[in-house]
Amino acid sequence: MAPRQTTLAGFFESSSPPKPKTTTKPGARASAAIELDSDDDEPPKKRAKVSSSAPGPSKAKPKASGSTSASSSTTTSAAIYSPFFSPDKKAPSSKPVARTVADLSDDDDDPPPIKASKSKSSKASTATKSKKSSRSKDDPVLAFIKSGASATSSSKPSAGKGKSKASLDADDDVDDVGDGSDAEGMPIDIDELDSNKFKAFAHASKGKTTSDIGPSGLPYTPLEKQVMRMKDKYPGVLLLFEVGYKYRFYGDDARVAAQALGFVCYRMRNFLSASFPLQTRPQHVKKLLSLGHKVGVIGQSETAALKKAGTNRNSLFERKLLHIWTSATYIDDLESADNTDDMHQGSPPSILCLVERKTPADDGKVVISLVSVTPSTGDVVYDEFEDTQVRTELETRIAYLKPWELLLPAKGLSTLTEDMLKLVDTYSMRSQTRLERFKKVLDYTDAFDLLTKACKALDPSGDSNNPLISSILELPRQVVVAIAHVYQYLEQYGIAHVVLQAKAFRRFADRVHMLLNASTLANLEIFQNQTTFTKHGSLWEVLDKTETKFGSRMLKDWIGRPLTDRTRLQERLDAVEEIRTPTENGDLIDTLRTNILKRFSIKGPDGFPDLAKGLSKIQYGRCTPQELGRILSAFRRIANTFKSFDPEFGPGMRSKILNEILAALPSIQETVEKHTQYFDFEAAAKGKKEELWLGEEIYPEVTERNYAIMAVLTDLQGELKNIRKTLHRPALKYKEVTSNLVDEFVVEVEKSAVKDVPDDWELISKTTKYSRYRSPGAKALLFQLEQHREHLQNEADAAFRDFQARVAKDYAVLRMVVTQIATADCLVSLAHVSMMEDYCQPKFVDSNVLEIVEGRHPMLDLLRNDPYIPNSLELGRGHATSKVITGPNMGGKSSFVRMVGLIVIMAQIGSFVPAKAATLGLHDALLARMGASDELMKGRSTFMVEMAETNEIIKSATPNSLVILDELGRGTSTYDGMAIASAVLEHLVTTIRCKVLFITHYPHVATSLVEKYPFEISIAHMAFVEEETFTGVKTIHFLYKLREGLAGSFGVECGRLAGLPEEILETAAIRSAILQEQVQLRVAANKWRKAAAELSRLCSSSTTDRPPDLVALRAILQS
Repeated sequence: MAPRQTTLAGFFESSSPPKPKTTTKPGARASAAIELDSDDDEPPKKRAKVSSSAPGPSKAKPKASGSTSASSSTTTSAAIYSPFFSPDKKAPSSKPVARTVADLSDDDDDPPPIKASKSKSSKASTATKSKKSSRSKDDPVLAFIKSGASATSSSKPSAGKGKSKASLDADDDVDDVGDGSDAEGMPIDIDELDSNKFKAFAHASKGKTTSDIGPSGLPYTPLEKQVMRMKDKYPGVLLLFEVGYKYRFYGDDARVAAQALGFVCYRMRNFLSASFPLQTRPQHVKKLLSLGHKVGVIGQSETAALKKAGTNRNSLFERKLLHIWTSATYIDDLESADNTDDMHQGSPPSILCLVERKTPADDGKVVISLVSVTPSTGDVVYDEFEDTQVRTELETRIAYLKPWELLLPAKGLSTLTEDMLKLVDTYSMRSQTRLERFKKVLDYTDAFDLLTKACKALDPSGDSNNPLISSILELPRQVVVAIAHVYQYLEQYGIAHVVLQAKAFRRFADRVHMLLNASTLANLEIFQNQTTFTKHGSLWEVLDKTETKFGSRMLKDWIGRPLTDRTRLQERLDAVEEIRTPTENGDLIDTLRTNILKRFSIKGPDGFPDLAKGLSKIQYGRCTPQELGRILSAFRRIANTFKSFDPEFGPGMRSKILNEILAALPSIQETVEKHTQYFDFEAAAKGKKEELWLGEEIYPEVTERNYAIMAVLTDLQGELKNIRKTLHRPALKYKEVTSNLVDEFVVEVEKSAVKDVPDDWELISKTTKYSRYRSPGAKALLFQLEQHREHLQNEADAAFRDFQARVAKDYAVLRMVVTQIATADCLVSLAHVSMMEDYCQPKFVDSNVLEIVEGRHPMLDLLRNDPYIPNSLELGRGHATSKVITGPNMGGKSSFVRMVGLIVIMAQIGSFVPAKAATLGLHDALLARMGASDELMKGRSTFMVEMAETNEIIKSATPNSLVILDELGRGTSTYDGMAIASAVLEHLVTTIRCKVLFITHYPHVATSLVEKYPFEISIAHMAFVEEETFTGVKTIHFLYKLREGLAGSFGVECGRLAGLPEEILETAAIRSAILQEQVQLRVAANKWRKAAAELSRLCSSSTTDRPPDLVALRAILQS
């Protein structure tokens, strides 16, 4: 494209300058008018008409010196200056160089570059420099221009038909350079400006008050005043203004956006500005939202054709807020609900609102009520719980939910809760989570009234037994308050009714699901690895073979909330078994896979979209025709994949779950047919709202407007016959000319036949061979056509919104089918996992037992090239219920306990497990405390973190829990650590009586407790082979197999494997032997001291007390 032209008139813009007086010869034909609009969005206004009937320059004289250079043209053109002056070049002549738009060829997208005339340039430059010394240094305008203010303006196409496409936008007086693609917006050197331009500025500022003058010293334009009003009305929002063919940021918004998006930020009159093209809005908006910004779009509230017909045709276009988004409320992209990239991590953005109240004891404990809402999918999760001073319960929920936005009270939250909420970014792995505050917490009565009124407004015809109101009555009072605040918050985004779906409510924690605390999720790498914090290498990656996005989300929920209901668990396992080994009805499963599930993984028009998000968009009325067409097409295919089954026998599958899924799909045939029978899918694919309806009676207003347009088009064909007669060309046809705008219903006349064109016809454009005209009749009809089209667009938009509302009334029915498809997707995914090598179906029993035969770590087994060495475990049913695991560092202790924990989780999800056999009772919690790290954000040391997590485990564990503790007590001194480890293990084994896997390097802890509780605790170690070289150096080789009995840690040998210098290792070995000997001597001395004390007490006791005392003495002496 040719570079766009600019004008200095924009830099000195003011209210409209005096119009030039022109003269025309009698009988001369009117040519294209030159437009000097006050806004590029306004209807064009003819400012000057000059004769162009005769060849050669026009005789029209410019107005005297007070007018702008734009009106000083001596030909049929706009006077255009280029403000880009190079220091090594002479200044351009003050005489304007003209060019008419009619002289442009077809292929010109923009006016070609205009070279300034060199005549008198030397004189002009010299004259300018000679005047420098006489200018006042205190002039604020000169100071502003010297500071490097930008002063450019653009040559843009007019919105009007049949007028010149060269227009000067006084409201948008610098061409768009915000994307860095144009070389405009450069500072102007004061030395290159001549006195005429200062006269233009003086004329522009004449009569302006102080409030009308901006910080640049230039008056505010109507657009700039409009920008200021919008910024005052929507504080805290990055506002995108649709101006011409680009979106613009102004002021501080421009600075923020330019930094975030990598754009050029430059000064444009009184504001900083940055911009980008209209078509790139989605990616730029999503980038800003991901950084935690709130973004609004300001667009025109009136159209060009209707404005032209109105009484305010010469005023600035009215603008209003069309959209406002945050990261969680952006639902306009159907495919972006849960992109599985590093930013989203496979989870659609959610909003978390919480309120809290203190407990009566006032001991730092609080009762927290929270609600998490995912607008893009319509999911609502709530919970109410009591939390300790450490806020571990809240931490667990944050780790699960990973909110993108927090909605909190301005006052009322405790300091401990506020500190915990600061860790949201840590768990979500984002740079910034958006935070919104509400001033005052509603009381329960106001919150309940707000929600009930909203329900009645949503369904005015509903009866008093509204299911949502019934559900609200069953919720905890503070949860209702939190839901009401979320509703109020979402109202500003037009999506508040997402919380008015009773069936979408789900409690976060209940006893039908296994409890996995935040530490367990991290230590066992359930959703993300601990190295790169991505899905790769996690349990989720191993199990996720789903085809649909909503199926993947459901599987993630299954993984995070394993079942404790044996019946439901067995139903899942039965369904997985039937999918992997098809029966006589196996063709139904194949059809489900190929005709439905596979469709969701296909990109393009043949694939299915994310139906869960699609239904939410329909409910909000935010779908595009293309999206709605794809959604309805998908539901139609789903409904027609299977014929309705016999109500008595059903699909005939063995699995109850599969029967329910297959029976549900054809049940929506009537519902889908109701919405698709009059819907034109071809028109929807093309995005034509006005042609979506096949029946005239569906939306008669749209039909009437279409008929009106057809009538005008018929009249235009009649006008074409008159044009043919006038020009004596019976085969002449209308031509559609496409440049920056589309000019319709023009006729193309050869240069030799121009003399036959009547004088009152409008010249549209010229080429070297042709001239294009529009007759007065065609012009009048075109104006009618534009008005009908505008009305049609409005009626089509209203009809489209109404149609989406009709579909939304069947949201519950359609969402039920989506849930069934997601369930089928999860089961098929687990069936794929079951067919992996050496996976088995777990067996559940009523007793509290855990037996694994040759189990393997699911992630390491899949990712490592070396074969994973399997291990077995037996807890309960004749064996000790807890196991203390010792052995050398790097021997595989942590990998072993992780393997056990992951197999238990997989089994209770309903998945096959990597083992030869697995038998287990149902576990209500898996609580793991592994590793060592501090939490500086919480102000907690490594040992404090250990103790806090251990305390939470003690409070949460039950006899049916599995607890994993790795090297507890290592964060403090040896004796304190040993004492704490021994006491905690003893409490878990004897008081709570849960199953425990306890890793330790304190052998005394193991031996002392095993001696005390031989039936509850056993000792094992990770096997190794120790060798001694001829030089006396010991080396070890790890076997990674669990063996019974005690083993040392071999820290010195591990140091040798790590490459520590041999002299250091020799010193360490000597000191280790000395310390070990000292400890053994102290232990022996303590035993004799205890024996002597017991003997002394025995001598002084009565004869009746002696038998038990003798037993105690014998135990001491034996040890």
